[in-house]
Amino acid sequence: MASFQNLLSEQQLTVEEQDDVFEKIRTDHEKLRSDYLQSKEDYNVLRRSAPSGLDVAFDQEKELEGQLFQIGMKFDEIHEKVEENRKEKTPKRQPFQDKRKGSSADVMNNSMETNDPATENLKKMIKGTSAGNDMLEPRRDQLFDDKLKVSI
Repeated sequence: MASFQNLLSEQQLTVEEQDDVFEKIRTDHEKLRSDYLQSKEDYNVLRRSAPSGLDVAFDQEKELEGQLFQIGMKFDEIHEKVEENRKEKTPKRQPFQDKRKGSSADVMNNSMETNDPATENLKKMIKGTSAGNDMLEPRRDQLFDDKLKVSI
C-alpha cells in the first residue's frame, strides 16, 4: 500500500490504473477482515467445545485487530486520494442550457450549415411546427392485428 500511495502522490498512474489497483486493495482488505473474523469465530467455537477449555483468548493483545484497523485507515486515505484524482481528471461539462444561446430556430440554423434541399426542407418544417401539429397518425399493421385476433 505504501508503494501505491507513493505512485499516487507522484501522479504516476492513470485514473483507470488507480481504480484497478484501488479495487484490488479494497478486495484484499475485505478478505483480510473476513478471514480475521472467521478465524476468531472458529477459535471461539473450538474453545467452547474443548473439554479442558483453552485459557488463551484469540488475539489477546488485539495486535491483529489493531493492524487491520491501521490498514483500514490507510485504505481510507488512499480512497480519498483516488476520488480526488478522479474528480480532477474528469472533464468539467457545461450544462446544455449554458451552451444554448438564442431560440431553437437559431440553434437549428447555426448547426446546419449545409445548403442541400433536404436540410432546407427540414428547417422549414421545424420552423413551421407549432405545439401539437407535429403528431403523426398511427399506422395500422394488418399482420399485427390478425395475430392479435388469433390470440384472443
